Amino acid sequence: MGRPPPFHGIRRNIGQWVVVGVKATDRPVVRIRGREPVAFEMVQLTQRSRDIFFLAMCCAATFALKLWSHEARVTPGHGDTAYYFHVAQNLHAGRGFVCDYVWSFLENPSATVPAPSHAWWMPGPSVIAWLGMLVAGAPTYTAAKVAMALFTSLFPLVVWFTAIRCFRDRTIAIRATLPSVAFHPFIDQPSAPLSQGPYGVIVGAALALLAGGRSTRSAARGSARSSASPTISAATR
Repeated sequence: MGRPPPFHGIRRNIGQWVVVGVKATDRPVVRIRGREPVAFEMVQLTQRSRDIFFLAMCCAATFALKLWSHEARVTPGHGDTAYYFHVAQNLHAGRGFVCDYVWSFLENPSATVPAPSHAWWMPGPSVIAWLGMLVAGAPTYTAAKVAMALFTSLFPLVVWFTAIRCFRDRTIAIRATLPSVAFHPFIDQPSAPLSQGPYGVIVGAALALLAGGRSTRSAARGSARSSASPTISAATR
């Protein structure tokens, strides 16, 4: 059996595997006891893979912060939040977009109940909360707030793509994305069934699609891609 290559690192015995040599310019060589050394190819992450990992960590971190900041909140505790949550419960019960109390005389001037909901505020937050209840199988506030926190945790992704399309610079994109992970206005209210979080994510996505056009043709494509976003964002605010 040939002599193994010079050793340049810490020798590790893992079962029957022995790493006998690793150099920065060479492939790592692994020798099985009693057999010839075998060289393995290094797996190198591409720039895109590193970006995906960075964005995944940012979204996961802001999601964890949102859950932590709202861990003690087990009821809406606010009139607007209670309204969105109540309608989501009615959606889960199969009753549709109805409200069983007079939330505002602007919405229900006749004061008759039940009445159609969301004549004033739009139904987007209630729909997101209802989807959480649908997945959880129960119309609980925890299901509603987790669904909202998960959806609004896409905000770092939106910031990243907006910066990339506007500046074509990864350093600027990283510097813009990191603060969005723990920026207070995007931790507190977006963790509850309210409109601010979904509106920021959807409108931000529209801006990202619209930004960065280098020519009239590319700007037209960006405008076409983002044409649906104002309608969707209007459903949340």
